[in-house]
Amino acid sequence: MTSTFQHDEVLAALTADPELTYLVRGWTAVVRLRRDDVADDLTLVDGTFTSFAPATDVEAQVLITGTDEGWSKLLAGDPATTFALSAGGDETLRVEADLFTQQAPYGRALRRLVRVLRQVQGTPAEEIQLPEDPFAETDVAVGRYVRFEVDGVRYRVYYEEAGQGVPLLLQHTAGADSRQWRNVLADPELQKSYRMIAYDLPFHGRSLPPVVGARWWEGPYEPGRELIMKWVVAFKKALDLDKPLILGVSVGGQLAADILAHHGEEFGGGVAMNGTYHNDIMASFDNSPFNDPRVPREYFASLMYESTSSLAPEALRRENEWIYASNGPGVYKGDNLYYSGEHDLRLDGHLIDTARTPLYAVVGEFDPVNGVPGGPQEIAEHIPGARFAVLPQLSHFAMSDDPVRFNAAIKPILDQVVADGSGARS
Repeated sequence: MTSTFQHDEVLAALTADPELTYLVRGWTAVVRLRRDDVADDLTLVDGTFTSFAPATDVEAQVLITGTDEGWSKLLAGDPATTFALSAGGDETLRVEADLFTQQAPYGRALRRLVRVLRQVQGTPAEEIQLPEDPFAETDVAVGRYVRFEVDGVRYRVYYEEAGQGVPLLLQHTAGADSRQWRNVLADPELQKSYRMIAYDLPFHGRSLPPVVGARWWEGPYEPGRELIMKWVVAFKKALDLDKPLILGVSVGGQLAADILAHHGEEFGGGVAMNGTYHNDIMASFDNSPFNDPRVPREYFASLMYESTSSLAPEALRRENEWIYASNGPGVYKGDNLYYSGEHDLRLDGHLIDTARTPLYAVVGEFDPVNGVPGGPQEIAEHIPGARFAVLPQLSHFAMSDDPVRFNAAIKPILDQVVADGSGARS
């Protein structure tokens, strides 16, 4: 088998790519690309690509190895293969490299390298550019702080709100903050019907850690499900909201369902997006690197980029990545402890009374949990009265990476939750 790549053409493309040139700064390594029984070595010295040629017997620091099928899918831009590779790979394609010296500092570079290889092989670039800021004229959200106390600790929590009508709490994803919702808050159609309130959980975004009652710097951030639910209920009470709806995504989707199970009397209903029924699929998930001092936050932030939609504008996909990179140390890991290990509606889903607090489970068509065992579809299968929908052409971070499509899809669902709960509120 001859090489998959034209060496000179690839080397020229890699060298000419401004993003990749920036990301490889300081990197010295041999990156070996193996396809079945053929291998090529890409050599970098202190951030400069020096050669791309058939592999020799020198030691490679990074090995991307796979079958012909795996490489063909990757170079064709297959989203599932790309996502799998970002998490280490699957049976058709894998990355082998030391986490701390190679993958953590240069994971973003490896992912960009793959995209340049695709372009050289003739796969169209996936980046979609925004012709204009979609909601610039109605971006009128106002930000404030509110204080509340939970378990003897006083918190100062930031939130933004826009619109009027039914109060709607907007819960961000793990390790992120309410900036993910900025283009939802700015949607003029949603503003007509909903008083939208997007908040940063304590320790997230602009909600700084507490200054009284907790020496948080002496240990990891690990709040757990019960404390996170208490934070949301206390925030709701601090704003004196009358049975608001709650819309959450990912861990926020799980939180929306858990809130209705354990604090349903405080809420009017909820939408759980990309949140699971249970998380047995996360049994092998290794959460440990995400608070290791050798792993920069840019590493897992770039992993989040692979969960955005290739149909979404590049600038907004990058914005979501930026939000993740700019949050506090260990916050993503701490939220994941709840996401992967503490949420299980098999145990308490029966506590959700959908006649009083309607629940709508939704999932993006391209979301990794769409259709998996224990996924969002099982919320509707096992909780009487819960509804379910797949949102076409959307992925994991739809509210931030593709807000135009997301807002159009979510408004009728919110309207249905309001209609379903109108009898209980009358």
